Amino acid sequence: VENYIDWASTLGDAAIQYHQAAAFTLLSALLCGTVKLPTSYGNVIPNLWFMILGDTTLTRKTTSMDIAMSLLEEIDSSAIMATDGSVEGIFTNLSLRPGKPSIFLRDEFSGLLQAMFKKDYMSDMPEMLTKLYDGKMQRRLLRKEIIEIVDPRLIIYAGGIKTKVTSLLRTEHVSSGFLPRFIFIT
Repeated sequence: VENYIDWASTLGDAAIQYHQAAAFTLLSALLCGTVKLPTSYGNVIPNLWFMILGDTTLTRKTTSMDIAMSLLEEIDSSAIMATDGSVEGIFTNLSLRPGKPSIFLRDEFSGLLQAMFKKDYMSDMPEMLTKLYDGKMQRRLLRKEIIEIVDPRLIIYAGGIKTKVTSLLRTEHVSSGFLPRFIFIT
């Protein structure tokens, strides 16, 4: 982690904590497909979720995310699952990736949060993402098909403008368990 931070810091002036989050996201993407950590309540899969929050432009949150994802593309480009998607799109893709690290990379997470909290057809997305974080099997019944996800390894690596993201959040997003799964970096 320290070596990555030292290296990435030479490529721009992003905050060190952004590079630290990037390093842990990379480790998560490289390890969560094979590593399970045994605990007294079951196995824990190291699929970390990070949300980098800062001001626009000057903090270089996108730059730090791009540096990490460019490195990951060289090592394992298949680990980056998507940068946007509907519930069905994400489910369909995850159903084809059992046990594989699957990064959902979203630079401006506030747009997705707005959609999840305001559009009826996306209102169940936080609950579904929460269950996927926990590695739970999911089955979604659609009109013409059933999408089944087994052994998900979902990683969310997101960024956003702090004031915009915090203005969208409500108590139920914490009490539902969705937001507590993120590690927030400011």
